[in-house]
Amino acid sequence: MEKVLFDTDIGTDIDDALALAYLLCQPECDLLGVTTVSGDVTARAKLVSAVCKRAGRNLPIYPGCSDCIATPQIEPYVPQDQILSDFDHDTVFPQGEAIEFMRRTIRENPGEVTLIAVGPMTNIALLFLTDPEIPHLLKRLCLMCGRFGTFEEEKRPHADLLAFIPNPRTQTVLQGYTDMNSIVDPYATKIVYDAPVALHRSVGMDITRQVRLDPQVFRDTYRHPVLEPVKAMAELWFRESNNVSFHDPVPTASIFMPDGILTYRNVNVTVETTSPRLAGFVFFGEALDGRHQVADTINPDGFLAHFRSVFEA
Repeated sequence: MEKVLFDTDIGTDIDDALALAYLLCQPECDLLGVTTVSGDVTARAKLVSAVCKRAGRNLPIYPGCSDCIATPQIEPYVPQDQILSDFDHDTVFPQGEAIEFMRRTIRENPGEVTLIAVGPMTNIALLFLTDPEIPHLLKRLCLMCGRFGTFEEEKRPHADLLAFIPNPRTQTVLQGYTDMNSIVDPYATKIVYDAPVALHRSVGMDITRQVRLDPQVFRDTYRHPVLEPVKAMAELWFRESNNVSFHDPVPTASIFMPDGILTYRNVNVTVETTSPRLAGFVFFGEALDGRHQVADTINPDGFLAHFRSVFEA
């Protein structure tokens, strides 16, 4: 069993909810708890609760940091929270305890916990700043962050931008140069990539954009009861977007997938923090002994078959 902590900005796109549902249904996953990040973190915690209750699971859920470390928050909104009136969910959560929860859980399980972060890096950065030994105590860190291959201009409509305050940095996402998770909190992104984690893995948007489904294929394929709140979120998403991109499910499922579906290469990552337009931009240099592993190739059909199999089991 893999011990997992999951940090998420669920409620912006629907991929976070898909990743969470996967972890809840993955028989090899011991999900120790979930933390939320960016903007209305309590609304995000409620969405986590709705998915967990649908799965019959009672997990620790902690709202984390709503603000960024040293820049204004540009991801304040949670468009998917409109579905909450239709699904049972908790409304009261421990406040101000997310970082301590992660710190305590990792210290109680040294060398055993995989930390999966699929939102902006604020919670993870503050965890590492609070307890500098934590990076050494992780089994692995898996991020949905950056772009490490070819650039691809995004095509409007782009629904996840509805959750963001217009900002020069978001234009670099639309132009295909980077991803949202890296640019929301640039200083946090730098702290996380500078951390000495033994196995530091990132899956960039150049990889995750290769795994997409159109709305009707998604509706026809994913019928598991746990996915009912996710599908309700998806219908809101489909008002603005014509596909589901599996950004967050790819790094989430990576620790459970058969070898060969996802391959990695070693690089050294540096993060820009001073440029108003490029703050949070993830630069990288190829290095056989690089400190960071980044996804290099993916078999989209193999990934989708694995992902679907967890819900069909």
